[in-house]
Amino acid sequence: MTQQKTMQTTTRLSSILALALTAGFTFLVLAPASGQKTDAVRQKEACVSNLKSIHEAIQRFRRDQQTLPNWLSDLVPKYLADSSVLTCPAAAAFSRDKTKSYPHVADPKVPNAYVYEFCDGEMGAIAPGGKMKLRELRSLQMAVVGGDIPILRCLGHEPVLNVGFDGVVSESPLRWEEQFRDRVAPSDLQAEKLLARFSSATAQKVAVRPESRARKDVKPDRLLGKPAPNFELELLDGDRFELAKHKGKDIVILDFWATWCGPCRNALPGLVEISKEYRPKNVLFQAVDLQEEPDTIRGYLKKSGLSFSVPLDKDGSVSELFGVDGIPHTVIVGKDGTVQAIHVGYSPDNKKRIQRELDDLLAGKKLAPAPKD
Repeated sequence: MTQQKTMQTTTRLSSILALALTAGFTFLVLAPASGQKTDAVRQKEACVSNLKSIHEAIQRFRRDQQTLPNWLSDLVPKYLADSSVLTCPAAAAFSRDKTKSYPHVADPKVPNAYVYEFCDGEMGAIAPGGKMKLRELRSLQMAVVGGDIPILRCLGHEPVLNVGFDGVVSESPLRWEEQFRDRVAPSDLQAEKLLARFSSATAQKVAVRPESRARKDVKPDRLLGKPAPNFELELLDGDRFELAKHKGKDIVILDFWATWCGPCRNALPGLVEISKEYRPKNVLFQAVDLQEEPDTIRGYLKKSGLSFSVPLDKDGSVSELFGVDGIPHTVIVGKDGTVQAIHVGYSPDNKKRIQRELDDLLAGKKLAPAPKD
């Protein structure tokens, strides 16, 4: 009888796990045997929904503004019409001690229950080198651990709920660094060590370069209609690529990316398909990797099954020439060598939009107006 009850319990738990996976949750909540959800379960599910909505709003802001919002209040109302989404359903039960510990991330305009890890809050004096914004610290950390670093967190649940920069929901201890122990020691993510490891702006370009660090004279839209900056880089296969050699011969698609970038990984299959379809029409695709080790790139290509040409931007200098603040960052250079289109971020309609642009260019049309003198 005991064995039979154990088997029934195991079967019931397996069914609940299967339902949770089918629902798409990246964390699992076991409902009571009666099938009735507790208040805590309902609050957690509603909180996850809020976090996903805020993340989507951040991405829309980023696509429009080509940078991250300074605060979550910057999303309201254009990108986030319902500001109540900024309040966790469990907020009433929050411990005051939790919120008091993080005054530097308090939104100056709209009260909210979520920690925005890429906000403009100042972390205080960091040795050596003065003061650092929270988003600058997170950008440095992102260069090490990748795109699943938390961008949003809710401290009202234990474990803490997180949404990564690439949109993945997860749970972690209060110190999120602990969940990356398989990649890096948490102590190596401290500001002092990161500043010593990276030069002043290098890591910013690999992750999300704060607006204050971007060169004002190379904002992406200022390149439209102008000659594309020439560059020559070593390719992953050992050959070399020079942009100027393709002037008068090919339309060139440059996609600035990195293996840790979730939106980049989403965009690449469509770009590879475009490359195969349009190569006979003298369209060349080059995926410019930002400052990663060749073995890391090869490992990704092997795992993904994708094949494409990869120029290696080892020091980030080429991304700086093109004003790359965030990735993916796609530039279409016409046969005349001028920048005809720029796309920042990923959306499901990227492929169709780029195909239309290529068709127009191949038909002799210009996408970008000639720059005014």
